[in-house]
Amino acid sequence: MTTQNSARSELPPALQKAIEETRLRFIDTVCERLPEVEALHIEIMRNPADVEAQKKLSFIVHRLSGIAATVGYPELGSTAAEIEGILAQFDQSADVKDILTGQVETLLDHMEDAIIDAS
Repeated sequence: MTTQNSARSELPPALQKAIEETRLRFIDTVCERLPEVEALHIEIMRNPADVEAQKKLSFIVHRLSGIAATVGYPELGSTAAEIEGILAQFDQSADVKDILTGQVETLLDHMEDAIIDAS
């Protein structure tokens, strides 16, 4: 996040403060959503036809992807966006489930890293 921080130092103080407040709210959201992402992924793997679980997971990753890069977590955002794309075309095949699982595991790692980074 060093590059992000140096770029932010060139911003007006009020904007820096607003971005930092947004980052802290984002981290709170990440803390809340991490167990939800895990639980929804498990539900989708158990019951791939569970459209409601797919929609809920898609909503969460959409929200994460929208702000992550702005607050200094571009990898988290891009992984979340990839999951959203997978869910949009989810066909319940073993290959797609494996791809989804890999991306969700990567997202969870990024979420945990963001929480640690903010500590």
